[in-house]
Amino acid sequence: MPNLLHVYQIGEDFKVTRSDKKTVVYNVVSKKLSTRADFKFLEPNSSVRGYVKGGEILGSQFTILGPNEEKQGSLQLNRISNLESTMQIKFMGIEYKVKDHSKGHSIDIKTLDGNLQFTIDKKILHIRDSYLVHKYGEIGDFLPSSICIILDVIYHP
Repeated sequence: MPNLLHVYQIGEDFKVTRSDKKTVVYNVVSKKLSTRADFKFLEPNSSVRGYVKGGEILGSQFTILGPNEEKQGSLQLNRISNLESTMQIKFMGIEYKVKDHSKGHSIDIKTLDGNLQFTIDKKILHIRDSYLVHKYGEIGDFLPSSICIILDVIYHP
């Protein structure tokens, strides 16, 4: 049975909660009036968990940083066509590869050897951008939350 996270947008910011939608995991604050993707992940006690930074808003390279802005990972989007793209994700020494045919509506993230780590599903009939993240195994909350918000920046600017 997967662990669930809900990620939803509030204005330019995001909130990440557990499956009960009440327990806050992260408040994600965007840098206002920026031409770059620039997000800070705050835990409920307001301590910084990490950052996501990208090139220009429609860019294809993103960096995932820890609380002291040390690099922990990256995401590289490679567009094959208007309907298909691949992503290379590296985080804490583990590589993931994603093939996306759905323009960010439902994506499986697997290790290179094929083990499913998490799935991100965009909720279609919602006024604001909203996602359901199914986590499998022992993967933490930061990587799936980060990738979810990066996908929102790429596909739903």
